[in-house]
Amino acid sequence: MTRSVTATVTESPIADPALYRNIAPLDVRGVVTNASSGSRVEVVLLHGTVRVATATAAVAATGAYSASQPIPRLVGAATVRATLTQDSATTSGPITVLPAYVWANAPRSIDPILSTTITGNSTPKMPRVRAQVQRWNRSTWYDYASTTVSADGRFSVPLKQSAGRLGAHSLRVLFGPPGTPQLRSGNFVIERKRWSPPVITATTAAEVRTTYCSGCPVPPSRLRTIRINYQSSFPRPPSRPVQPSPSARRWRS
Repeated sequence: MTRSVTATVTESPIADPALYRNIAPLDVRGVVTNASSGSRVEVVLLHGTVRVATATAAVAATGAYSASQPIPRLVGAATVRATLTQDSATTSGPITVLPAYVWANAPRSIDPILSTTITGNSTPKMPRVRAQVQRWNRSTWYDYASTTVSADGRFSVPLKQSAGRLGAHSLRVLFGPPGTPQLRSGNFVIERKRWSPPVITATTAAEVRTTYCSGCPVPPSRLRTIRINYQSSFPRPPSRPVQPSPSARRWRS
């Protein structure tokens, strides 16, 4: 009795028809004709003539089988071969495994007070998986913040770490579906520097409600409010109340 084997290779949960390393195991599915239920199919991943991974699957009463095949650290051309162990009926086909990447974008230097945002995406697009930002702390990485990747495969995570404190922070982003190998971005550094970028706005009536005097040669409409960061001279909160300086100076435009 002649038997035959078919095989189709996909990679879940990626919609991209290409195959990528370190995303998820390969799903190898097919049908065996004229095979008894419980027969075994051996699925082998070959790099050239070298066997780099092997999985087996039982044949159902319908003749269908399904095997999960991990992708080791392999990039380039490979072959998937499915063989019915009962009588060596076999099929094989070429695949190409591509490298996968995570791209993280963030400013290298930021204001010492304001927050910033880390954005990015991956190749291939992986919508609705988790993007986990980690920070290096002396001897290990620890989870800082996470978000769910949007439907278009992009993510955005606010960074509020150490607001008000100067210093550099080494970060990275892990990316991928739960329970699978995580893609990892390259490490990058964001530094909070001693900046005092001024923000100039039109002065409002409320801001000068108690300070503007009738007869002042400059009308309120020509006043401008300048807000800048400043570094306190107090190493810790004072033990008694201190009258603060005005948070903004008003200048004639």
